[in-house]
Amino acid sequence: MTSGFRIYSRECLESINYQNTKSNGYAFQIEMTLLVSNNNRSIKEIPITFYERSMGDSKMSKAIVFEAVKFLLTNMFNKRT
Repeated sequence: MTSGFRIYSRECLESINYQNTKSNGYAFQIEMTLLVSNNNRSIKEIPITFYERSMGDSKMSKAIVFEAVKFLLTNMFNKRT
């Protein structure tokens, strides 16, 4: 849910009301995927590989991971109620 290259049509963005998203970073990508899916829109992902980044440090921080996990857990809990 957080990789690949995505293009959203204007019609899709208008229908999912993307302006009301609440997350950033990786959680934003997850939230957008859920919004599109929950609104019965099609999703086609084209995976990409960054060969240039085969060495070096990751930009992933604990805060980014925490935000994504928090979003997923909150979303799962809200769906059950």
